Amino acid sequence: MQRERTRAFRGSDGLLILSPDAQIGAPLGSLFPEDAILDVEITPNRGDLLSHFGLAREIAALAGTSRRDDRAPRSAPSLPLDSGSVHISAPRDCPFYSARRIEKVTVGPSPNWLRAKLESVGQRSINNIVDITNFVMLEIGQPLHAFDADKLSGGINVRLAQENESFSRSMGKLTR
Repeated sequence: MQRERTRAFRGSDGLLILSPDAQIGAPLGSLFPEDAILDVEITPNRGDLLSHFGLAREIAALAGTSRRDDRAPRSAPSLPLDSGSVHISAPRDCPFYSARRIEKVTVGPSPNWLRAKLESVGQRSINNIVDITNFVMLEIGQPLHAFDADKLSGGINVRLAQENESFSRSMGKLTR
């Protein structure tokens, strides 16, 4: 993906230096191409800034404005989960866990727009299901996971890992 050079550069002190022909008071978004990437460094104590919405909230607070959310409320149809299908064994470490069952989903390649969005933030595309969970996590800061119900035996148990425990993750890699 080839990127257009912007009319700005980062000075040695970390300030964003705009072109002299930039209009004073113009919205920052008007100074860059629509697909421009803003690369920011987040300190470890600010995990709330690791999502697009979190960063937008912080910028709005610093600017003394409010973040406008143009998204309409949405809800996807889902099926009720069986009673006992989710158990939290570590409530102190994970006081809340939400699950939703969605059926008749086809796993396949992601659409180009989704692949491009993920690649622009350094994520590689895996498939449409994994990619949309990663997209939502990066957008709102809420980690997600999709399970194949046909491969689950029993319910979901939310717990801490045991010492030297191994598990299989995406793409069949074994992690310890």
